[in-house]
Amino acid sequence: MTRTLQLKVNIPLYGEGDEWEYRASKCPAKGKPGISYRRDVEEKIGPNAVLETLLYYNNEGRLAGILNYVPNDIQLPEPWMKAFVERAGTFNVLVAPKHRGRGIGMKLLREAVRRWPIDFEQQNYTVDGARLVQRFLSAR
Repeated sequence: MTRTLQLKVNIPLYGEGDEWEYRASKCPAKGKPGISYRRDVEEKIGPNAVLETLLYYNNEGRLAGILNYVPNDIQLPEPWMKAFVERAGTFNVLVAPKHRGRGIGMKLLREAVRRWPIDFEQQNYTVDGARLVQRFLSAR
């Protein structure tokens, strides 16, 4: 018997293009084609502020996709931001607007579930993100 997942869908906080530009600006614009990995610690927030990232570079070596995974709960340090917590196990997938529809998100998700314990029901999604996850799970 298969269980139906209940994905929580919310409206994104940013315009999709704006979010891509912001996240992409924090990553190397060029790299070896395929998927690469990086781990960053945001020292200003604290030692548990870890972000593990998969980067997808197209055949020309240009950044086309990003998957961020949060391995630990991250509490923001400013008193007015105490309500904002990144929960361990959450992730986000961003694909460059001009590269969408080419399977990049699916490739990043396949690599993510190979590396980390992904719980698809624990977080919120954009409408497009929920569609991607539903396609991914139905293809497994």
